[in-house]
Amino acid sequence: MCGIVGFLSFNKNNNIFDIETATKLLSHRGPDNSGAYKDEWVSLGHTRLSIIDVEKGSQPIFNEDGNVVLIFNGEVYNHNELRENLLVRGHIFRSRCDSEVIIHAYEEYGIEKALSLFNGMFAFSIWDKRVNKLFLARDRIGIKPLYYSLQRGFMIFASEIKAMTTNGIIPKRLRKECLFEYVTTNGVFGKNTMFEGVSEMEPAHYLSVDTSGKISIKRYWDMVSLVGTSSIMDDEEEILSCLDEKFKESVDYRLISDVPIGILLSGGIDSSLVSYYVAKSTHANAKKVKFFNAKNVTSEIDESPYAEMQVEFLNKKFGRKIDFESALLDSTRFLEYFSYLTYIYDEPLQFHSSGFIYDMCRHAGEEGMKVLLIGDGSDELFFGYERFERTLCDLEMGSFDGFSENDMIYFGGGINNLSIAQRLTGIDKRRVKEIESYKWLEFHNDLELKMRMMFHSIRFRLQSVLMRMDRMSMACGVEVRVPFLDHNIIEFANRIDSGIKYKDNIPKYIIKRLSKDKVHDQIIERKKLGSPSDIAYWINTSEAQELINDLTSSTSSISKSELNYSVVKEIINLHYSGKKKYSTLIWMLLSLEIWNKAVLKEGMNVLKASVNG
Repeated sequence: MCGIVGFLSFNKNNNIFDIETATKLLSHRGPDNSGAYKDEWVSLGHTRLSIIDVEKGSQPIFNEDGNVVLIFNGEVYNHNELRENLLVRGHIFRSRCDSEVIIHAYEEYGIEKALSLFNGMFAFSIWDKRVNKLFLARDRIGIKPLYYSLQRGFMIFASEIKAMTTNGIIPKRLRKECLFEYVTTNGVFGKNTMFEGVSEMEPAHYLSVDTSGKISIKRYWDMVSLVGTSSIMDDEEEILSCLDEKFKESVDYRLISDVPIGILLSGGIDSSLVSYYVAKSTHANAKKVKFFNAKNVTSEIDESPYAEMQVEFLNKKFGRKIDFESALLDSTRFLEYFSYLTYIYDEPLQFHSSGFIYDMCRHAGEEGMKVLLIGDGSDELFFGYERFERTLCDLEMGSFDGFSENDMIYFGGGINNLSIAQRLTGIDKRRVKEIESYKWLEFHNDLELKMRMMFHSIRFRLQSVLMRMDRMSMACGVEVRVPFLDHNIIEFANRIDSGIKYKDNIPKYIIKRLSKDKVHDQIIERKKLGSPSDIAYWINTSEAQELINDLTSSTSSISKSELNYSVVKEIINLHYSGKKKYSTLIWMLLSLEIWNKAVLKEGMNVLKASVNG
């Protein structure tokens, strides 16, 4: 796991970008070492978190004659099989690293076919000096981040936006047209970011750009189009047998490592199911995996008893003593480093639980873990979110007359705040049809409702979940792996009849069936809680009101410069007087103004607020 940053000049003026400074800003993503490459056209920087072939895997990495250069963030899990095929074809390897497999696969097969062969999570750049062309590519589901900006005279890219804006050649300015989407959904989804001129590389896409500035962006995998290529499955026993085999393979791939591995066991069904396959695996690393959980000492939401229950269940089932640790964490400490984590995140924090996840990853890192397995992705693939059920129920009851199915999917619970959000931004809801993630729904209107909801969530909402986990874990120098998001599982899951994913009003019905005898019964039966946070409670305190008033009333605030400030004051006053419940909008305003202050205004200075110890 690593951080990458690069600059391509279209006029051989590489000196306007300081690659060394930009690379240092990504040192948290790769604290083990760093490297850089520079020629008349490009500058490439890399920071490394050593996972495979610790001694020989430094980057940038080159082909045999030095004419092809790679910087890479992530893992290609099937690199050993691919290496064998490439050796037969005459390629020479200097290391055991998956990064070297990428560069030789590109030479042998070309960029698009090579990408189709990779099983993993990745974002990488290849500079081919033979044709003076730069390639960028991102994994199928977008587990690893990648951003870029095409400007007059140059292109710049990085794992995190802060590395792109450090030199001042890309101004740190709010992308104003994103405000309506942000206010109504608490996020910005798709290619757009909150930064003017900065785009997110789409999952399952690759980009090529030459030294004249000619750019091409292509998709190499499409989960939606794959639905029609195979028959929909509705035989539950066959589905369970296939899922079992695919989970075994996925978990075994994610146990490949030359450094210690842990698993974050939340106490929910998804991470518990992953823990079963880890405990059962015959992989050489399986018995060395350390199980982690966190007791939340301040919140009423504490799932640690269920994590302990699952460990006891596995110990009894497999006759072993799993190395398990439950750390004591205080989620109120999030307030101490809200600004720092916003700086790490680059955009306004979307989730109350970000600080808790950061603390868990930091604790695991302090215990020597460089790799963690998690259970994310299951809710998107198998109809697990409450908002799915709520939307179906509302549509069935006709609770929101005047709104289409796509409106309900897009806005979700935010429909209740839509009227005040329009007043806040001055933008009518009809403009929603111009937003990328809404246009996706319109384009895919032919999909059955449940399928449309799940695919939309995978393509857009999941990006926020993955971004949270990537940023919070990499801030601690820890790599997170996601077994549920192996593309083979995704392709198979999308063939399962949606009536089996949500059957008899039971969310994740087929996953609950798969979990029988693998996960403790009480975990299977209990209601999903989510990651703990005290921020939801803190938001209603006088302390929170004072902070939000101070931030929004500042002369440099977004609330005053870009939003309707009288509506901002109305939201705050109505909420804290108890007349309305605007917790989501209050959180959105708080996150937006913290971001404005910590990222747009202060930048690197906010590192002084970094938590110690």
